[in-house]
Amino acid sequence: MTRDERWNQMWNAVMLFLKENKRRPSKYKPEEHDLRNWVKYNVKRMRSGQMPANCLERMQQLLDEGERLRRVNQHVYTHPETQSLIDTPNT
Repeated sequence: MTRDERWNQMWNAVMLFLKENKRRPSKYKPEEHDLRNWVKYNVKRMRSGQMPANCLERMQQLLDEGERLRRVNQHVYTHPETQSLIDTPNT
């Protein structure tokens, strides 16, 4: 198996995980550790400019999907209509 085939296989596994579980891989669950490490390693390669152009677009697609599924902190309310009420001081 070539490096590109392995990369595509892991990319497919991470995308499938995102779509099935509606969340990103957790650092606390050992069975998800490999997926999370693969994503972290490839983000590092992407930021340092070491990622090939054919993988760059697909990796960005994966990151966009992961960002869309990002967990929202329940204690921080950021509704656009009420955000202006939070930002303005009472006078």
